[in-house]
Amino acid sequence: MDADDVTLPYNLLEQAFSGKVKSLRSLKLHFPSPSNQLLHLKRFLHALGNGDTSALKELDLFCFKGNLLPGVWKQLFGCLRRNPSLTRLALYWCEGLDEEAFKDLMGLLQVNLTLQTVRVMCRSWDSDGKAALIQEALRQNKKRAAYVSVFSEAKLKFGDAKSGRLFLCGSPKAGKTQLRQTLMRIIRGKSWLGDKLEELWRTKGIDVEFLRNDDKMQLAIWDLAGQWIFRTLQYVLFPQTNNFCVFLFVYSPFDEETSFFKPDSCLKTELEDWLRFIASSTQVTQVTGHNLPRVLVVLSHKDKMTSSSMTWAHSIVEELKKDFGNLVNLCPSQECFHVDARKKKEVIPLRNHIFEIFDDLLSKESPRVPDLCFQLSSRLVTNTKENRSCPLWLSKKFHEFCAPSLKEIIPSYSLQSVDHSRILNSIISYLNDVGSIIYIPNIDCIIVDPNWLTNVFLGELIALGQHFQAQKSKSSDSTMPLGLYSSKDGFVSKCIFVQLLDEFLGKKPHFQNVDREVLENILINLDLCFKIESGEDTPRYFIPSFLPEHSSVGEQKHQDGANIESMQWNTMLKENSKFVGIRVQCEDFRRMSLSAAFFPRFQIYIRHKLISEKDVLKKNVICSRHYMQIFTNGLQVYLESSEMSHNHIDVLILCSKQKSREMAVKYVMENIVEELISFCASSKGCPGVALVLGVIQTQCVQMLIPISLRGVILIEKLKSNFLSHVKEQLQEIALDTSHLVKEEMLLNYEHSWPPIPGYSLSPFERAKDLLWESDVEAVVNEIQQQRSQQLESLQQGLSSVNNDFAQSNSESEKGVRNLSLAQIKNWSPALASRHSRTSTTVVDRSTELLLSKFDHLEGKVDGLGDRLQAVENIMQRVENKMGKILHIQQEPRSQR
Repeated sequence: MDADDVTLPYNLLEQAFSGKVKSLRSLKLHFPSPSNQLLHLKRFLHALGNGDTSALKELDLFCFKGNLLPGVWKQLFGCLRRNPSLTRLALYWCEGLDEEAFKDLMGLLQVNLTLQTVRVMCRSWDSDGKAALIQEALRQNKKRAAYVSVFSEAKLKFGDAKSGRLFLCGSPKAGKTQLRQTLMRIIRGKSWLGDKLEELWRTKGIDVEFLRNDDKMQLAIWDLAGQWIFRTLQYVLFPQTNNFCVFLFVYSPFDEETSFFKPDSCLKTELEDWLRFIASSTQVTQVTGHNLPRVLVVLSHKDKMTSSSMTWAHSIVEELKKDFGNLVNLCPSQECFHVDARKKKEVIPLRNHIFEIFDDLLSKESPRVPDLCFQLSSRLVTNTKENRSCPLWLSKKFHEFCAPSLKEIIPSYSLQSVDHSRILNSIISYLNDVGSIIYIPNIDCIIVDPNWLTNVFLGELIALGQHFQAQKSKSSDSTMPLGLYSSKDGFVSKCIFVQLLDEFLGKKPHFQNVDREVLENILINLDLCFKIESGEDTPRYFIPSFLPEHSSVGEQKHQDGANIESMQWNTMLKENSKFVGIRVQCEDFRRMSLSAAFFPRFQIYIRHKLISEKDVLKKNVICSRHYMQIFTNGLQVYLESSEMSHNHIDVLILCSKQKSREMAVKYVMENIVEELISFCASSKGCPGVALVLGVIQTQCVQMLIPISLRGVILIEKLKSNFLSHVKEQLQEIALDTSHLVKEEMLLNYEHSWPPIPGYSLSPFERAKDLLWESDVEAVVNEIQQQRSQQLESLQQGLSSVNNDFAQSNSESEKGVRNLSLAQIKNWSPALASRHSRTSTTVVDRSTELLLSKFDHLEGKVDGLGDRLQAVENIMQRVENKMGKILHIQQEPRSQR
């Protein structure tokens, strides 16, 4: 349907949305020209907003390539929120989509679970990862819609959600565990302490227990250990959704190790670090700016403070609240608490405030969930508390546990028609999402005690690995210690891996259904371990999160690029080869970061994908702690992660002389870079992180200069500089054709690299050698489009001038015939002046017109020469008319 035909489309729309036409299922609208697209879009949105769109299932909009008012997209996505049937949305040629439009679209996906396909043709959204975030949101919606539909089909009774999670976070020795213990004593009384004496030690990994479990609310506390070694684990087990999650940041102004007070700036540093952790882990549905994770600040060790003033802390909280305002909901400074975490009377107001926050969350933002799920979750908590020796249940046992409740709740007339296996699978998905259980695909068991996985197993295993002393066989019946074990590349032999697991099993009481094979399967399916089979050799295990890189502090080197010693280019490929470097980095370094778990997990993911889907040989994909090496398709590729900062990953490419640079870049972009961006957007990555692409100085790639020293510029920034240079060159071109700049010279813009200490590198590099061909073509096309628009504007302007002078000529000739000689004498100076000013204007316009003649970049503007000739003809006619007017003016003078 073409929007240029105004009457028919909108009459049809109004009839369809008013209910008179009920058969409208699919709609395609074209808005081809910039002059009328906004008007037609507004008419379409008016019909959409005032009618019933419930029947519409597919909507395709084709917009002219240009910017639209932000309000148009907000109104469109707002109208579609009310559509319960829409399954497909496509927006073509929408280069004007901005950040606000993205948030509005994600807001639509948050409430509309029926949408299955969203296609947006927008290059900027493809390059910065927004397209990947949209697809991840669709995947999450599909999963959620699946189990909700099963519950509905079974005619289960729905009610408000009642489950929430309270995360305690902060640096080591901040008082988190002491605060948790006091909260538990307030809720459960003195009997609780007798069973928890062992928890007076430091938290390992994540300690999970339930603060409240009654008819109104089920509230779990997840106490996150402050030590950095556990951060990988915390990222891996971060909740799939932020709904009904509150973060309690605990900070101690007092340093127990030095017995001095910390500088005020420490609060900002520590809080900023955890806000970055929370923001980077935020799921895709939260980028809308709505339902952001709430963060509450608590200062501990009140008994050791000499002043009760909190002004300094309030100012820091308010500053960070502004900085992170669209990523997290940091509670205002007046809601900060300062407590002695040991005293119940000081913690009770905090407990009450926490419950008030969850009451608000559960009442205002609650999706409807089956009452059955809450009942089963409550029963599981009670059962687990009574039987700690059985943290894992086989699937069969879990089904038997749920069966009585299903018989009680499902109506008797539906029992025969309901597929119980589908309901049970949906229950497992829901309980896993809210944290009541932990379900790991591909293993035939369900973890019904989350604390066993997060603290007893994984937390203990990581702590054990930091001080692990491997044993080496001296004879068949004796062993000798090797000392503190470390692994520079993150790999261990099967022998060492078995020793590590056996030592863990030996330190812990016997758990039912738990043995070495089960533990190995859990680690592999959580992407914390990767088993590599290499022919007849014994397998090796990649476990960088569990073992230290260095065996002693003295050996440890906190310096980026230490792994460069292990990275070398293949000498057989290196001769006459080409080098390319791509940096994939966080768009906002200060507020976002890639997790410690991100790069190891991505290595495991991409290795499997390349081998299984791209026919890359196993031996040609080599993993290591900080880098990955790939040989494929005439390329040698390194993926390298920074050891010190977690905000970027470099992709270094060596391309053999038999392969073109452009083909190499295309292969790496499609099979590695785009996969990395998609993985980041997934629940296994860092879904709150927006990624952008940069290009690395070629000599840095060739010489494998350490990652922290490499010259890098964002691709969009380089394109912008390139574009500005070409525009400046075009403006400086002289009118004389002998001074025309050749087309090649226009594209010879050189980027200036800053010097790198200790290295002698070329300071300049041509932009067209750094960018891909598609990027260079985009720059050229933009210049051509702008020049074409200028030419069109000039043509319209000259046409207007031509009409004006035609009218002026007619009036002048008529006036001269009727004027007296005296009148002509009096008007002659004015006419001469007018002629002078008009001539100057024409010359100026001529200058602009002639400059446009040099717009021959790549010969992309078809028919430009013909149009220029037409404009020159118009100019000639204008000058002829000016001559006639001047001649009429001069005739009376000659007669004198």
